[in-house]
Amino acid sequence: MYVGLFPANIKERWANAGSRYGIYASEVLAHAGLPVHTLNVDSLSDELLNCAVLVLPTQLALSEAEQALIADYVEKGGALVGLGGTSGLDNIFGCQCSGTITEAWMDVDDQTHPLTGGISGALHAFGGCLLTVNTAGVLGYWCYPKHEVTAGPALTVNRFGNGWAVLLAADVMQTIVRIQQGRSVHVDGTPASDGSASVDDGILKTDDGIVLDYDIDRSVISGVPIFAQPITDEWRELVIRATLWAAWQQGTALPMLWYWPDNIPAIGQISHDSDGNVPASAEFLLKQLQELKTPSTWCIQYPGGYAPDFYMRLHEQGYEVALHFDARSDLPRTAWEERHLRQQLEWLQDISGLKINSNKNHYLRWEGLTQFFIWLERLGVASDQTKGPTKTGVAGYPFGGSHPWFPLEEQQLRFIDVLEIPHQTWELNGKWPLAVGEALVDQAVAHAGVAHFLFHPGIVAKSSRVSEALTSIVQYGRQCGLQWWTNNMIQDWERRRRQVRFTATRSDEAIGWRVESEAQLDKATFLLFDPNVQHSECGAEATVQRFGLTAKLVVADLAPNQPMQLPCVQ
Repeated sequence: MYVGLFPANIKERWANAGSRYGIYASEVLAHAGLPVHTLNVDSLSDELLNCAVLVLPTQLALSEAEQALIADYVEKGGALVGLGGTSGLDNIFGCQCSGTITEAWMDVDDQTHPLTGGISGALHAFGGCLLTVNTAGVLGYWCYPKHEVTAGPALTVNRFGNGWAVLLAADVMQTIVRIQQGRSVHVDGTPASDGSASVDDGILKTDDGIVLDYDIDRSVISGVPIFAQPITDEWRELVIRATLWAAWQQGTALPMLWYWPDNIPAIGQISHDSDGNVPASAEFLLKQLQELKTPSTWCIQYPGGYAPDFYMRLHEQGYEVALHFDARSDLPRTAWEERHLRQQLEWLQDISGLKINSNKNHYLRWEGLTQFFIWLERLGVASDQTKGPTKTGVAGYPFGGSHPWFPLEEQQLRFIDVLEIPHQTWELNGKWPLAVGEALVDQAVAHAGVAHFLFHPGIVAKSSRVSEALTSIVQYGRQCGLQWWTNNMIQDWERRRRQVRFTATRSDEAIGWRVESEAQLDKATFLLFDPNVQHSECGAEATVQRFGLTAKLVVADLAPNQPMQLPCVQ
């Protein structure tokens, strides 16, 4: 049994220009750790037999034969999740599309339902459809908060025959991609009307491209307006909740590989930009981190840098050396050009003697849309940290969420092999109050993401308040269950967990799961969402509440190419 993603040839099957982003559903579900299989159109009838839940990733142009097969599947007890529209399956979803949405927000009244319990406020959406409801129940609705206007249902559930159908009328995948990647940066962005986000400073940078709304998508923390709601995390979570809930309603069990090892609730990352490359400031910061026993990522700016032996000390003590690409300073080899990125990368690798796996741009310089990701990909840099705020009112989640993500090249619709790990603030107790950092840790824990804070060595060494904030946020994170990792640890773990594969097995009418991995994965954490069997029956270590449902928790070490059998699920 698997989560079926239909169709495999999605590039040819979208119903409108917006739904071309449906291809991103494979990335969302891969990161979710669910057993996903893309369904072949030519063998749809056979493939549906082993499908626990069928997911339509966007508004699709389905043939009459495909519609009939899907209707038969749901009527006989299957579970269906649709995104972006009904794809012509009006009877199954119990509603019909009656117009299009270009930009709106989705909100809910009931936060106790398993489907909607993770929503902390109105979710900004780009693309989707208006709905006219016939038989479906409504859990969410379209709204325009600025004008206090509602525009009908946006999230529905419907009983069809012996099966269930869940519909998210928002074009979820287009929404996630547009918020994460932003708009292409060629000119200054539009500043916030309250003066808190003056991004129009003559420097092209990441937050010139944000698409979220300063008035609606921000909230005030300790007197500071920030993007405090991880909107793309919550859209991703809605898809996961819909998938698990639909399977649960049908009595079907599904496994999930949790985001982090040993059931860790979330991860913290501290990074440092070496602006000025002052050795005394670096030594001050390193001593503090050693006392805190906290690994961190040091982003080194060209030219100059530190003494070669300092990089080896960092490496040997578990810190990461990364690049701080400078395309802002008026110096040789510091223009926005791929050759200058390559030259700076080679410089740092030469003086450090280390392979550099990640980068954050000086002053978060950015041009275009995904051009820079492609440069990094060509140079073999595995991860980037540049997506974040430069102005006080842009802190938090200006690009939507706390989870790492792979970007989508929008012309060829291919995934770029560079993992983006956004950061949320610069110096706490300097640029932002400590309470902002604590609120962002809370959100990372609530959504199992990454709380990523930037501290410059030069500022930490000069400001006792900032130094105290570093200590305080590390301690607060630990109190909340975070583990502090380097950027390279995060990207390495994410890539290794993507190599885990589930295969359903059957024995005496019981269904189990064979799990195998191409990479070593110590303390891999599995959640078994099983509506049928008493949790004590399968030898699970514990039970937990996740995504509004109860799951059995199993922690195990996975060795390369050595399959293991998860505890039984009925």
